[in-house]
Amino acid sequence: MTKNLVIALFQGDHGRGIPETIKNRVKKAAVDIFCLPEYFMVSPEAESVLDSADHHDEYLQYFKELSRELDCALVGPTLLLNSGGGYYNVCYFISQGEIMGQYKKIHPFKNEGRGQVLPGTEYTVVPFRGIRIGLLICADVLYPESYSRVASQRPDLIIIPVTSPYQDGESAEAKFKRDDELFLSGARLANCPVVKIGSYGMIAGRRLQGRSLVATPEGIIFRVAPEAESKEAFKIVEFAIRLA
Repeated sequence: MTKNLVIALFQGDHGRGIPETIKNRVKKAAVDIFCLPEYFMVSPEAESVLDSADHHDEYLQYFKELSRELDCALVGPTLLLNSGGGYYNVCYFISQGEIMGQYKKIHPFKNEGRGQVLPGTEYTVVPFRGIRIGLLICADVLYPESYSRVASQRPDLIIIPVTSPYQDGESAEAKFKRDDELFLSGARLANCPVVKIGSYGMIAGRRLQGRSLVATPEGIIFRVAPEAESKEAFKIVEFAIRLA
C-alpha cells in the first residue's frame, strides 16, 4: 500500500521572506509539506545568527499562522531557541498552527552563533498523516551516524534545511561528488528520499549558494543547476510512500 505525499521546496534570497507568488503556488498545488532553508529569517544585514534569537516567538507565531493560511505543514526555517545557557538551532514541524515535532541540531559548527549554539541530543522522526518524517539540519550530514540514527527510527522521508557557503571556483564535478557523498549516500543508508533545502544571498557576512536537491536511493531526481545557485527556485515533488 502506498500514500502520496506532495512537498514543495523554496530556495529564496536569504532573509527576504516568502513572496506572495510562492505562497499562491503552494496553495494551488495542494502541498502537504512546504520546506524552507536553515536560518531563513535571519536578515542578510545581521552580523550573526544570534541577532535573530530575540525574535524566536514572533517568527514561530508567524509560521504557525502561515501553516493555517497555506493549509499545509511547514518544515524550517530553523530558529534559535534560548536555553538560558546558550541557544539551540531548532527545526520545527508545524501543521495547522500546531507544533507536531521539533529537532535541535546535534552538530552545530564550532563558530555557529559565535560558538553559543549548543548541540541537541536526540534525533527526531515526526509522524504526519501516516508517514514518518525524519529531520536533520545542515552540518549533521557531515557525520554518517546522523543518517544511521535517524534510519533506526524508520523514516519514510528525511528533510534537511541547510545554509551552503559559496565556494569560489568550485567545479560542477566537485559539487556533484559532494552531493553523492552527503545526500545520495544518506538516502541509500536510510532507504528513503532525502530533501535538502538551501538559500542564496548573504548570512552573517558570508555568501551562500543555493544547492537544493532531492535524492532517492535510486539517484538524485532534482538538483538546482550550478548556474542557478544564486537564483530563486521553487520545486514540487510528489512521492508515493510505501506504508508498512
